[in-house]
Amino acid sequence: MTLISDVIVPEPMADYLMDMLADKNALFQSGIIYNDALMAQMLNGGGRKFTVPYWGDITATESAIPVEGTALTPGKIGTFEINFVRQMRKMDWGAGKLASILAGSNALNAIQAKVNAYWQSEMQNVLVSEIKGVTASADGTKISLDASADVSAEPSASTIIGANHVIDAQSLLGDNVDPFAAMIVHSAVFADMRKQGLISTIQDKDSLALFNYYGDMRIIVDDRVPILTKTYTVAGATNVYGTVLLKKGSFAFAETSQGFLPVHIEADQSKGMGEEVLMTKRNFALHPAGWNYKGTPAGEAPTNAELADGAAWELMFDAKQSGFVVLYTN
Repeated sequence: MTLISDVIVPEPMADYLMDMLADKNALFQSGIIYNDALMAQMLNGGGRKFTVPYWGDITATESAIPVEGTALTPGKIGTFEINFVRQMRKMDWGAGKLASILAGSNALNAIQAKVNAYWQSEMQNVLVSEIKGVTASADGTKISLDASADVSAEPSASTIIGANHVIDAQSLLGDNVDPFAAMIVHSAVFADMRKQGLISTIQDKDSLALFNYYGDMRIIVDDRVPILTKTYTVAGATNVYGTVLLKKGSFAFAETSQGFLPVHIEADQSKGMGEEVLMTKRNFALHPAGWNYKGTPAGEAPTNAELADGAAWELMFDAKQSGFVVLYTN
């Protein structure tokens, strides 16, 4: 039997996992996630939740006309704080099941690629869970546009996604409308966009991979995006899908391997010909810009369900400074 230890060297694989997350993940490639050095530095210390202080805006009043002998009351600048939370995840794979499938001439590359693809999907799941939480919060309506309708028949052009809906959703951010870098869409919404000829396909000059775009926005298809819960009056009403429009730098990210082994192989040679378990662990932060995390996880770190809880989030900036908006259509 080919064992995991025959094809994997833990230290290089740990570096590979971290590097490939940024190099190959559409969330990073599109620019909506940026690496935050301050968050990384704070993660290297202890603690579950971290506070980052910010300067607010200066007093925004109309400029005064000077008067001889009269002093002007000075304006001031405020401060506020944003909390982000440490997220810790792990996943293990048994050797008997994994190695027998993946062993071969390029077994190392095959295992690394599949494990990396798993963690890319998991990071995307974390991000979508946070979007669900933000949109479900008391401030979520400020960045949400519901263009859907309570219909049981085939949705009309006025309630499925279209160019006008996208413009209206972007307009929620007022004069802070550009640039949007990516759209996360449900596969049903993506199909509607294709039918309308709204999608262009571009080939990457380096990898030769094909990527889908709506205008300048990279399309990321994910059926975990928010689905609006509505009380329908019409029996058999159609689904309502959330489409997320994201700006560059709308999420901050940091990861550390301080104090633990991100990739480890546990061996037990007493069983049969030997059994092994490939263990992978992540210690990171992924946080939506301008939003404060005020949740209290039941465990050492929040689950996706806890991240999707609207009670865990509050908006700290003006809504126009949000990094993303959500458009609901049939």
